[in-house]
Amino acid sequence: MDKLLPIIIPGTIGILGAILAIMINRYFDKRNKLLASKREQLEKIFAPLEILSKVNKQEFKRFFANNSPDVAEKEFIEKSIWYPNNLEIKKIIMTQSHLLAEMPQELLDLLEHINLWLFVYESKYDKKTHHNAVFAGPKGKPYPTGADAYIFKKAETYRKILNE
Repeated sequence: MDKLLPIIIPGTIGILGAILAIMINRYFDKRNKLLASKREQLEKIFAPLEILSKVNKQEFKRFFANNSPDVAEKEFIEKSIWYPNNLEIKKIIMTQSHLLAEMPQELLDLLEHINLWLFVYESKYDKKTHHNAVFAGPKGKPYPTGADAYIFKKAETYRKILNE
């Protein structure tokens, strides 16, 4: 037994060390995959949606400001800012949502609002009946302000995680 003890103790320590190394390696692999997933979500979903939502919100304030822009400028905001931004938001949600573990209701609400807005916008412009602001609101689907809060919070959270 005395001759086996010098063999057993180092062997046991080696096995325990190997098990510990495997566990630590798995932990860091899982953590790195999670961070990579968050980075990809931030880059392809939340950061672009954040920028587009902020621009839309800024232009919404300008559109309805006290010294409200003239009809031509309002038409420019709808045609050159909201319309392409809403198309891009829809594209991001439709093509990048596979990166999310689940589809959040806030994004579904935003997509529903944008689909309705695009339908109203396109039908008014196609029929040349556009004279007022395009709304998907009171009779349709009001803008889901919770979607903005969700997008901004996710982007902020992911930036914090990734910059630690």
